[in-house]
Amino acid sequence: MIMKIEKIQKEIRVVGLQRSGNHAIANWVLKQLPGAGLFFNNVLPESPFDESRLEWASDTDTTNFDFLLYSFEDRSLHAVTSPRVYPAYIGGDSPAVEKRIDIIVLRDPFNLVASRFKHGRTNALRSSYPTGLTIPELWVMYAREFIGETNFLQEYKVPVNYNLWCVSKDYRKKLADLLGLEFTDTGFEDVTNYGGGSSFDGTGLDSQASQMSTAERWLLFRNDLSYASIFKDKAILELSTKVFDLSNELHNFIDEDLAKNTRYTANIKRALACSISSPLIAYLRDLPLLRKLWRRFGLPIRSRQLSAGKKPR
Repeated sequence: MIMKIEKIQKEIRVVGLQRSGNHAIANWVLKQLPGAGLFFNNVLPESPFDESRLEWASDTDTTNFDFLLYSFEDRSLHAVTSPRVYPAYIGGDSPAVEKRIDIIVLRDPFNLVASRFKHGRTNALRSSYPTGLTIPELWVMYAREFIGETNFLQEYKVPVNYNLWCVSKDYRKKLADLLGLEFTDTGFEDVTNYGGGSSFDGTGLDSQASQMSTAERWLLFRNDLSYASIFKDKAILELSTKVFDLSNELHNFIDEDLAKNTRYTANIKRALACSISSPLIAYLRDLPLLRKLWRRFGLPIRSRQLSAGKKPR
């Protein structure tokens, strides 16, 4: 069921890969937003206001909200920004929005992949959603958007470096200012239970999140050949060292263990996937017939899964 929403003062969408800290960022933003609002977790690009994805609401007796926050996980930027996804898909019933903000969250790929490995090895290579891209290819797409080489997200865009967000209060203050928040840092120490919490710690360090060793997850897999094989695309190594302040130990691992295994073919495959398969899948998702079939059959199945306690991740 799609919620009826007529007016939104501030709409914020969070775009990130699973295990990149996007839940932590979304929760931190949510805890500092004043007024009446809604939070939808891990939404479908064409259906962000599906009540089955509603995780938090300050008031459901109104159709006018001070803020609305929703997140995308593991989606290609082609799908997120297709001209036929929200807000266009609702047509004349689209809410009136005063300000839209896009947050793109990026975590270094080595700890990201380690967390996904810990959560399930196939999860480190493929998304559970059809995107036309592998997870390493999606990471490169996000990284290029993060640094401004591409401009899929054309609203007011705030890139969030998850590594830096974890360790720098000054950085979090700067982000709060960019987002128009009165900085309190509320929610920073929370560990949300979305997706089972942390891949390594679960929710055991809730209220003590700063004690998690989020920058050292890669160490568990540094001698795992299947882990190293994921980093075949040279662009991953180049972008990661460009965006993140990595430790000397991780730099050595990149130079001595990963750089020699990069493949030119990985670069070609990613380029083809980004230019052909990913936009094609996004286009097919937009076709009215497929949308109708999804709403007729897909959404009811998903709703039954959610009612059985299987939260989307």
